[in-house]
Amino acid sequence: MIPVALRILLTALSLAAAAFGLASWSVRSSSPRLSGRTRRLLIAARSASLTLAGFILLSPVLEFDRTVERKPTVTLLLDDSRSMADAGRNRAILSVPGLRPAPGAGFLSPDGGNRLSVVLLSDCVRFFGPDGVDSSRARGPATDMAAAFRGLAGLPEEKRPSAVLLVSDGAVNLGGDPVRAASDLGVPVHTLCVGDSSPAPDIRIVRALSGRTVLAETECPVEVSVSGRGFGGRSVTVTLYAGGRKAGVKTVLLPADGMETEARFVWKPETPGDWTLRAEVTGLPGEWSTGNNERLWTVQALKRRLRILILAGGPGPDLSFIRRGLESVGDFRVETRVWKGGSGFYEGPAFSRAELSGADAVFLVAVPAPGFPEPAWRNAAAAILSSRLPFAWFAGTAAGDGALSALGDRLPFTALVRDGSRTVTGRLTAAGADHPAVRLREGADANRRAWLSLPPVTARAGRLVLKPWAAALVDGGPADGRPADAADGLPLIVAGSGASGKCLAVLGEGIYRWDLVTAGLGSADAVLAPFLENAVRWLVRGDDGRPVRFIDETGSADAGRPFPVAVWVMDAASRPAAGGRVDVTVDGPSGRAVETLEMTEPGIYRGQVRPAEPGIHRITAEARVDGSPIGSDTLSVRVNPFLPELADSRSRPELMRSISGATGGMVLNPADPRPLAGLPLPVSERIVTPVRVDFVDMAWLLIPMALLLCFEWILRRRAGMD
Repeated sequence: MIPVALRILLTALSLAAAAFGLASWSVRSSSPRLSGRTRRLLIAARSASLTLAGFILLSPVLEFDRTVERKPTVTLLLDDSRSMADAGRNRAILSVPGLRPAPGAGFLSPDGGNRLSVVLLSDCVRFFGPDGVDSSRARGPATDMAAAFRGLAGLPEEKRPSAVLLVSDGAVNLGGDPVRAASDLGVPVHTLCVGDSSPAPDIRIVRALSGRTVLAETECPVEVSVSGRGFGGRSVTVTLYAGGRKAGVKTVLLPADGMETEARFVWKPETPGDWTLRAEVTGLPGEWSTGNNERLWTVQALKRRLRILILAGGPGPDLSFIRRGLESVGDFRVETRVWKGGSGFYEGPAFSRAELSGADAVFLVAVPAPGFPEPAWRNAAAAILSSRLPFAWFAGTAAGDGALSALGDRLPFTALVRDGSRTVTGRLTAAGADHPAVRLREGADANRRAWLSLPPVTARAGRLVLKPWAAALVDGGPADGRPADAADGLPLIVAGSGASGKCLAVLGEGIYRWDLVTAGLGSADAVLAPFLENAVRWLVRGDDGRPVRFIDETGSADAGRPFPVAVWVMDAASRPAAGGRVDVTVDGPSGRAVETLEMTEPGIYRGQVRPAEPGIHRITAEARVDGSPIGSDTLSVRVNPFLPELADSRSRPELMRSISGATGGMVLNPADPRPLAGLPLPVSERIVTPVRVDFVDMAWLLIPMALLLCFEWILRRRAGMD
């Protein structure tokens, strides 16, 4: 069989001979006649260019083996994780005979005839050259040993180690199976396990629990769980800080190993806003690490109580039940002004702009009523218009529909025509199916059935013209249960958010029956109070022009761990916006990351982000529907350091033995006077690398070919040839 190189040589000689013959024949009868020197130069240039053209057309391939001799390389794989530093195990490495520090720091090979490369492993892998690196200070927050072996396996063949000396405590807490990854490397891995396999004494905060959203000026419980190892029965102090100030101190007794104890606090945020809480437990002498003795998280304090003002045209059952339902909500503070006819109002003066200062919502019940003084109504309407407060209007037996024009653009309808009264049953519309103001039960079907089961009420409006920004949430259908036709489609509950603010209108009388009948039937499921609470929270929610909001407004996370994110996207009528795209941007102390959420429920988009480092991270959600932006929302998240190294301080000699056993390496004993003395070192090896030369891929061949053609053209011009 002819070798490849010889075939290439024969091909080149054949092409050169053929090119020479063709070039000689082409210039045999040139005009004018050429001199001998010019003729020879022209034949040489044309022969060379034809030879190159033949090489390009035939595309011969040159294949051969290149053999190099490589000195054995030993990779010193050093554990650079946090557990090595906190336990002082990195100092134990420095004291191992044969691993003496080189000038300028670093480690030298135990045998000068072997090249040494140093690789540091922790949560990431860092490669260094033969001079090594100073490992007197460990940095990594976790140990991913499998990633280090995969990194070595991914090196080019000539740079892969002939043997690996792994020096670690074996405390793997991240990544895949290190035994399998070491076996896939295909070289012996000698292990030197440092550290103590018995648990080191330690105290740590396991978790800190509190509400993510609390009320300002309201006592909020906080629970801090503490565990101890090796300090059972000892007392420690747990301190809670809020906004940098001490909020509470508790003394607890540490339980037996493997158990937890709780320190319970009661904290009262003075003002609304985001608060940073920090729990800290004091250390004890002999504790191996204090890095896990504190925990930080963020809490959002909302306004303590919502102040709701009620203006009523007179006493009545609807007013009584509305007031009782609102007062049953713990964070609602209700004030009423009821017209008593001729001599003013019960419980205070009429509404004014000063009266509405500090209020969160206004309820108008059966106003303006017959006999209600017009000046008082005008003042109240002017106060509502000027304050832009959200309000709910309950029609009841109110008279004088023309007087409603005093509310201007605040009402969700433009015309209200009364033509008697009729008894109707509430039925959810498509717009109300997912509206938060009329959600009595969780789930669309359960909520629809809940509305159909309510007792009928009296509707006093005949025709209603809705404004573009409003929608009917509940229609009034026939009380006898027959299907509603076009004439029966009377809006019963209307809501919307216009340029001047939010409004909800209930166009029925007798809604007290929703609670009265259910109570008479012995049902514990009150309806009116949940409806009123949902209506208030929708009215006062500050999402005008902000149809995108996070469901969980605050939270805490661990660096490098997934943090769940949920975003609610709504249209102008607070209907869930489906088919949109929500992108979440995470801005951390040193960078930015972007993730896209998926819609899991109508209008609700979920996903997760992974903050890379501790600190305050701002998470921004931006939503688009049909390619057009509809809004955004931002929250701040406190990210704590990810410290799995501090959860368990024990070394793992059994894992190190398994790695050596699976790879044919030795298990070295750090207690030996010279643990590296018997280490088998690899010998020099020959590495054969196949080489393939494909001439058609050599674009540079076109360059000499073009130069030869130019040279031939110059010769022809100088000789006077065409």
